[in-house]
Amino acid sequence: MVGTAMAISATSAATAIGLVARDGNNYLGWMAICGDFVKFCNKMTVAVVLSYFSFALYLLLTIISAKKIQA
Repeated sequence: MVGTAMAISATSAATAIGLVARDGNNYLGWMAICGDFVKFCNKMTVAVVLSYFSFALYLLLTIISAKKIQA
């Protein structure tokens, strides 16, 4: 359960930073950097997708473990 919570926390943080990198934040004066650093943004996108995949696997393992404890 702790692994699942850590996986979704890290994935959420990476998604937030990725969105700021892609879109910027005009209110705070942060510029979008994906136009200048395309390679970084591509790697970031792949990392976030893999993070969501790992979260799904951890969630599946948590559900399987809970069912085995219950049975």
